[in-house]
Amino acid sequence: MGVSLSKHHARRVGKVPTVPRTDLTSILPTEIWENILEFIAGDHGGTKTLKAFSLISRLGCIWVRPLLFRTLFIYCSSHRKDYFEKLHQVLVAPDSISHLVHDLILYGFPGAKFQKPPPAPLSVQMLSCILAALPNLRNLEIKNVKLVVETETTSSIPVKVKYLDRLTLHCIFYTLPKSPHEQCPAAVIIRLLGVFGKVAQFSFNTESYASCDCVERTFEDLAHQWLTDEYHRRVLEAHPVLDSHLAVTSLDLSQVYDTRKSVSQLLLKTIQHTPSVHSLTSLSMCCDHPRKIVAHGELVRCCAPRLIECEISLRIGSMFAASAWQHLALTECTSLKALTMVIDVICDDYMGSRIGLEAFLGVLSFTHLDSLEDITLRMNLSSVSANRGLAAAQGLIGSPTHGINWANLRQILRRCTRIKNLNFDVTIQLGIGTYHSNYPRHPAPPDLVGWVDKEMQTELAEWHEKKVLHITTSMLK
Repeated sequence: MGVSLSKHHARRVGKVPTVPRTDLTSILPTEIWENILEFIAGDHGGTKTLKAFSLISRLGCIWVRPLLFRTLFIYCSSHRKDYFEKLHQVLVAPDSISHLVHDLILYGFPGAKFQKPPPAPLSVQMLSCILAALPNLRNLEIKNVKLVVETETTSSIPVKVKYLDRLTLHCIFYTLPKSPHEQCPAAVIIRLLGVFGKVAQFSFNTESYASCDCVERTFEDLAHQWLTDEYHRRVLEAHPVLDSHLAVTSLDLSQVYDTRKSVSQLLLKTIQHTPSVHSLTSLSMCCDHPRKIVAHGELVRCCAPRLIECEISLRIGSMFAASAWQHLALTECTSLKALTMVIDVICDDYMGSRIGLEAFLGVLSFTHLDSLEDITLRMNLSSVSANRGLAAAQGLIGSPTHGINWANLRQILRRCTRIKNLNFDVTIQLGIGTYHSNYPRHPAPPDLVGWVDKEMQTELAEWHEKKVLHITTSMLK
């Protein structure tokens, strides 16, 4: 009765649909629907909208599925030993969504090492199987996941090579060997790099400490904060890099915060034995210690003729002579076109800020300048004292005795005959605490941002007239 009434009412008002409501192509062309759904998928919270749209019709479900499962997020917190084996079984099952996945994120809880019982470890062999089950995977991120070389159930699984557009390894925890077939934590890094082939962008970040228990450490190794080159040579002899296909195009090591410096040094030593030395064109690094400059310099020498872009980050408290930059071997990079320097400066700390700014000139002094086209200096100026910070920031920009030596900078820039872009990105944050300033007290200009722009344009008028100077100044409160 209700159905006949609704039909009669529809005829009376003239709203009887001529096509089924589920026929989406009769409303809009398929190309327009695809553009709309792509826009929704990129919006924050668009997943709920896509799920609702998939329930409209079978055609809507077919359109939405590739967007819903394009990014697969796996929360690795289960303590079941077969957790990753079950995940692999799901991915290789018939009618699975594995062919739709383009981005895979394996995320573990940051406090996983304190969890009782601890989460299940992921072996390198099982990771290789999971990646092999995703034929269209292009991006991989592993964060806070406990990795081991192998487990009892994966020791016989062969490792397969995977090619990616972006690989991100962040804060990976290494387990100590607990059974005869497991190897030392340092072997995890070497074996893990063997899983991948061509990688367009490789970003590595960890606070873990990885030493090799298979190699005896001498008193000299234990006495120094940095493990010696001889120690790492013995590590690579114990765990040789065999048949590695890793060929990285862009390598980012600027966020490595290992306090004992072993992970980054071992990674740099290992990459030198891979095809990456013939494919690396972009390198980002954090140089906060002279020994770290030497370690990066060894890798730079291996790929110097092909290196095109280089980014160097200098942290607060990095105090060493500017001459240390000659060990970075940028003078051998005859194809270097873009150089970026990131400096964090506390204006109240006279000595630290002075050395930080001298480092910028030191890097340029030991760089092959004939091929440089883009030079960028990013300065993050912060002051713990708001009332003195303005004057301190003014001294860094305008005083040659307390800040940038503009005369030396101009001499270096004149040797850059091919320069097209000279970029200065200055971020100023004042009043983050209480501290005594060592800078002389001078009245600060009311418009500090405008004053910084004008001062730089005056000092670099030659490049400002050529329209290659670009200055961006911002004030954070």
